Amino acid sequence: MEKRKTDEQLWAEALGVFEDNKRAIASSSQDATKFLSPHARKTLWISRIAAVVAIVLLIGGLSWAAVRLARMEKSAQPRPVSLDSVIVDKTEASKDSVRLFSGDRLDSVLQIVGQHYSRSVCFQDDSLGSIRVLARWHVSQPLETFVSMLNDFEGFSVSDERDTLFVMIRDEEDKQ
Repeated sequence: MEKRKTDEQLWAEALGVFEDNKRAIASSSQDATKFLSPHARKTLWISRIAAVVAIVLLIGGLSWAAVRLARMEKSAQPRPVSLDSVIVDKTEASKDSVRLFSGDRLDSVLQIVGQHYSRSVCFQDDSLGSIRVLARWHVSQPLETFVSMLNDFEGFSVSDERDTLFVMIRDEEDKQ
């Protein structure tokens, strides 16, 4: 009959095998790929190369997107518009243009606007023509809008009757 081993002997034997395997793995200078077949090693290298290429493409794509976003934010910032770019030539006004009258005489302003709307200008008193005004005129707006804006000024009023713009002195009691 075989001699039966005790639990302590079995445990000692198992630990001895474990220690032998541990020493064998530690003494081995080759990595775990030595146990793979040549085909499996080749596939492992190809997958590593593919992973590196994917990471490089991902980083490049993120960098490109960041640069594009920075450029879009830079171009989306509102740029200050100078008044010089809004002012158009005094003789001609295109359909979408804006004209800024800055300190111009009222008679010259109404002459320009009157020519555009085919109106003549009549002043009740010649001194009204020398008043300096600051006004913005959109060429496409109706004449009534510009006249109501001029009537917000103090000292004179403008009315449009038939084909003439009449400029009259406004008294303090005539204010609305």
